[in-house]
Amino acid sequence: MSEKSIADVLDAFISEPHGEEITLAEIVGRLGDRAYGLAILLFALPNTIPVGIPGISSICAVPIMLFALQLMLGRQRLWMPRWLASRSVPALAFNNMIRSTLPRLRKIERYIKPRMDMFTSDMFEKKVGFMVFILAAIIFLPIPLGNFIPAICMCIMAMGLLSKDGGFVIAGIIAGILTTIGMSFVIIAFFEHVVFEAIRWIGS
Repeated sequence: MSEKSIADVLDAFISEPHGEEITLAEIVGRLGDRAYGLAILLFALPNTIPVGIPGISSICAVPIMLFALQLMLGRQRLWMPRWLASRSVPALAFNNMIRSTLPRLRKIERYIKPRMDMFTSDMFEKKVGFMVFILAAIIFLPIPLGNFIPAICMCIMAMGLLSKDGGFVIAGIIAGILTTIGMSFVIIAFFEHVVFEAIRWIGS
């Protein structure tokens, strides 16, 4: 991570020239060799605001799961398959969503500092990748308002990785575990409802 704050890096990122649509390949391409933390943060942030682009949860969740898997495997560079890389979102709406989160990020960054480096090591990053994968899978599911809290947990972990703040990383993991436990009950209830409705429809 450079001397610039995370918010400044993101601000510079979305200020770059773009067309009406921006593909996921272009987004990742702009990141270059940056850490996985920035990629996860960038794709998780749109899920932290109440009103966004329709379908943005699933569009962002799939790349995050892919990044998390690569993080678990220790891959050095970000990679996406062609079918996913070609997916696009409205550039202006995407950039505006990221821009709307910057004031909150700047406030959070006041509390970030390098510490507890055992939780930002390459080995521990694999554990972070596993937790991020689970949370991204939750975001992918069509659960009303089921994207907000998991996305917040991922943002906390990502900011911790970017700033080498092990305190933030472990806080994000703990929050992620609690969120996963809580959402598991919601997911079970959701699928029970779907199955019940399907049986009732078949029997009608």
